[in-house]
Amino acid sequence: MGNNSEKTRQGDLTLELLNGRLDSITEKFELDQKSLLKRLGTWGGVVALCLSIVVGGFEIYSRTVQKSKDRLAEQLILASEISGQLLDYSTEIAELIGQGQNATVASKYPLIIAQRIRLLNQFEELDGNVIENLNSVDLTLLSNEYSSLGYSERALELAKLGVVSADRGDDYTMRIESRRYYAQALAVSSPNRSLVTARQIYHEAINIADSQEYLSSLNLKLGLHDSWISTEIANKECDKANVRIIKFYEFMHSSPNANYAPTLDEINQRYSQNPYCKFGVPLTP
Repeated sequence: MGNNSEKTRQGDLTLELLNGRLDSITEKFELDQKSLLKRLGTWGGVVALCLSIVVGGFEIYSRTVQKSKDRLAEQLILASEISGQLLDYSTEIAELIGQGQNATVASKYPLIIAQRIRLLNQFEELDGNVIENLNSVDLTLLSNEYSSLGYSERALELAKLGVVSADRGDDYTMRIESRRYYAQALAVSSPNRSLVTARQIYHEAINIADSQEYLSSLNLKLGLHDSWISTEIANKECDKANVRIIKFYEFMHSSPNANYAPTLDEINQRYSQNPYCKFGVPLTP
């Protein structure tokens, strides 16, 4: 009986010890679990805060980008309207020239010039990136306006951008015309003047026109030859102008409209109406 009592007492102590250790482990587990949950809650708050900052940043960025796009769109429309108004003034000037010289016509010129300068000043106030996003038509028109008012450097810059813009599209007409204006701008007296480059650009434009089978390309080539000859004459390059006149004559007499083409003498007479070069006449010793 004594031995059984002793075993029972030892068993109770062992069970009590095990229960104590189990309670300790359970308590530690509960504490660890609470600590983990607390840490997770803390990190969860940090993550949530970071996510909210990121999302908020994207929302601000999106709104900023959209505002920039809206502003760019508005300024592109304004720039296009300016070039359209300038074209209207150029048309008006051409009509005035057709009316001959009189007091009424003479009085209108200063007003038109003032309006053109006002529009160009308005154009200069636009954001810089607006210019790079203009289409080739507007850029070419603006280049021509700057050139006609004596702003040769600005005209050259816009004419070059006009070529870049035209090459991004598939309108061969503007690829040709933008080059014609660019070549003209390159040949005007300025720090960046380059007749060699101008001739290369004229060649490029003629090659583009040659690659087209449309009848309209013939008219474009007529304009190119005429501009090239005029460019050489304006720079007193009479020999080179004479070469271009012969090329012009050969082109016209090989076209479908050869029967209506002028003679070489008629072409020479036309381009001899300048103070620098005379064509088709014997040189004076």
